[in-house]
Amino acid sequence: MHGQLHHSTKIDNLVSITKFRSLFLLKICVVLLALSFVGVPKTLHFTEIRTHLNAIADV
Repeated sequence: MHGQLHHSTKIDNLVSITKFRSLFLLKICVVLLALSFVGVPKTLHFTEIRTHLNAIADV
C-alpha cells in the first residue's frame, strides 16, 4: 500500500515538472516573438535561447 502511494507521488512530481518546462518553453517562444517584432539582431536571439535552455537544464 505504501509503495503505491509513493509511486503516485512520483508521477505527480513528474507531471508538475513537465508542466513547468512547458510553461518555460512557452515563455521562450513569447520572448523570441517579442524580440523578432522589435527587430533585435539574430545573435541576441541565440544568446537568449541559450540562456533559457541553460536555465531549463539546471531545473
